Amino acid sequence: HEKDGFPITALREIKLLKLLSHKNILKLEDMAVEHPSRSTDKRKKPIMYMVTPYMDHDLSGLLDNPSVHFKEAQIKCYLKQLLQGLCYLHDNHILHRDMKAANLLIDNHGILQIADFGLARHY
Repeated sequence: HEKDGFPITALREIKLLKLLSHKNILKLEDMAVEHPSRSTDKRKKPIMYMVTPYMDHDLSGLLDNPSVHFKEAQIKCYLKQLLQGLCYLHDNHILHRDMKAANLLIDNHGILQIADFGLARHY
């Protein structure tokens, strides 16, 4: 499903991310739209880019890496950050609806941020 050539899930994600501001929610810093050029580009639809802070890892990739071993303190720290982010979302009546390790981003300073709000809904 699309609106003006953009997937509805992307539009929903942008709308939600513009409203949210929390240290454990991935911040939408900017957006850019690339329209197909008339002469050379065979694409008919524009491409939308979402600009966010750089995050070094996703939890899924770290868990799949046999050389990565989490200490109990790290696990507790990540869980606390996840719960703080979820509490913020639920306090704002938002359900993420796609919570999984691949949507939990972690930087090299140990900050966890929840990402991918394409399926999220207000309740």
